[in-house]
Amino acid sequence: MGARIVFFTAKNDKSLKENFLADYSNFRNWVLSDWNTSELKEVGLLSMGQEINTEAIKHLSKNQNFNKNINQALFDELLAIYLGSYCDHGDGKKLYELRGPMMNKWKYENSTKLVNQKCNQETASLWNRLHVESAVNNETLPSQSLSNDLVVGWWSVEELKKLDYGLINIFKSPSFFNDWKDSRKNGNFTHKEELKGIEYVYDILDIGISENKAIFFYNETES
Repeated sequence: MGARIVFFTAKNDKSLKENFLADYSNFRNWVLSDWNTSELKEVGLLSMGQEINTEAIKHLSKNQNFNKNINQALFDELLAIYLGSYCDHGDGKKLYELRGPMMNKWKYENSTKLVNQKCNQETASLWNRLHVESAVNNETLPSQSLSNDLVVGWWSVEELKKLDYGLINIFKSPSFFNDWKDSRKNGNFTHKEELKGIEYVYDILDIGISENKAIFFYNETES
């Protein structure tokens, strides 16, 4: 399938960090059980093929309760595993719901170039969270995880609205933009490569804005 970007909404009103901390014990048990039975652990992979740093395994093995003195890079690593594996394949499904497209990263590349060329800095910065090689872990800024196998990010409802408005600059005029959005609702999708990634993101924007929910995502990096 290759590297892909996957989107989620939470089934409660808590942040990713809050859900992680509340669910730490179940998450820890799931990861350690998966690791102990994984046929891929000799090459540093969980059973579903996700890379996990050995420091993360050591930390989970030693800490039955969450250790508040954890360093930021290791915490980012655990958050990435939590959303990208536990909430995708494990019991975390009860807290997060897969939403929208699950497309390979390369399908966003031409749209990313277009956004960075035509949109203002704020819009480009929001869009580029899809690609920054670090985890968004503290509700504000990205920082570096250990394995870089997964990049975790999110958009608040307010940021979804800003991104929705900012992408107008891709098009000739607001009216042209609105016509394009209306045509999508009628099932008429573009065949232009530079707009395909934008269409995938608009699927997510529509979900988040209409349901008043933040969007969480993970972005698998190339191994």
